[in-house]
Amino acid sequence: AGAMNAPAVEGSPIATDLADALIASGATAREAHAAVGERVLAAERAGRPLDARDLAAIGLGEAPLDGAASIAAKRTSGSSNPAMVAASIAATQRELDAIAKELA
Repeated sequence: AGAMNAPAVEGSPIATDLADALIASGATAREAHAAVGERVLAAERAGRPLDARDLAAIGLGEAPLDGAASIAAKRTSGSSNPAMVAASIAATQRELDAIAKELA
């Protein structure tokens, strides 16, 4: 799993989540993406991942700072949250079972 997860943590996989959080708090998309982009650049120049300092700099109190926390925080239908994926798989399986029953 470590090798599989390595590409997911390179760069700033949660940058879009941070911009979305800023937008939800009232920033325009342009403002949000500019603010997060500045923090990504600052973190990259410092050779570090985004962290709590970056959240504070863009006015976010809390937000997921890694890919796993980001995925776990997603709660909408169709998201990558493991519970949402499981529910989607179960719904698809029920539909397939109903089709198979009709065809039998």
